[in-house]
Amino acid sequence: MPRGIIGAVAAVIVIVIIAAGSWYTVDQTERGVRLRYGAVIGTAQPGLGFKVPLIDSVERVSVKTFTYAWDKMNSYSYDQQPADLKISVTLRASPDKVADLYAKFGGLDTAVKQVVSPAVNQQVKIVFGGIRAAARTPDQATPRRAPRARRERQGRRAPGPHRGAATRR
Repeated sequence: MPRGIIGAVAAVIVIVIIAAGSWYTVDQTERGVRLRYGAVIGTAQPGLGFKVPLIDSVERVSVKTFTYAWDKMNSYSYDQQPADLKISVTLRASPDKVADLYAKFGGLDTAVKQVVSPAVNQQVKIVFGGIRAAARTPDQATPRRAPRARRERQGRRAPGPHRGAATRR
């Protein structure tokens, strides 16, 4: 009798493991990547899904919008003035491309570290490297119309296209 009870308990445990491992859920803000023995076999849309227990697995990839920030990115201007810049990038994983993202990087954070961060660093150096920082003063940082508006507020007349030109009647 004890042998029959042990066999029945073992059978119940195997049935529970198979039943519990045969379904999965994916949230609305995620997409699932279906894996069979670790190889990508497809994607899973939000909702309830079924899989082969112990063989298939589902990895969730968020498709929410995230903002990544670099608080102290060092760069030099055209005239070799150093600057510590704060840069932020807002991105999200395309729901149609989560299988490719997972296959190449394993997740969005790894993609940001391996691809986005070096690209942002390179673009900051290109853009900021073209600016002459020594020639920039706080007055020059404002748009071109601001000095004219400032002169008008101070009571001086700003030169315009019609001033000083001869008019005909």
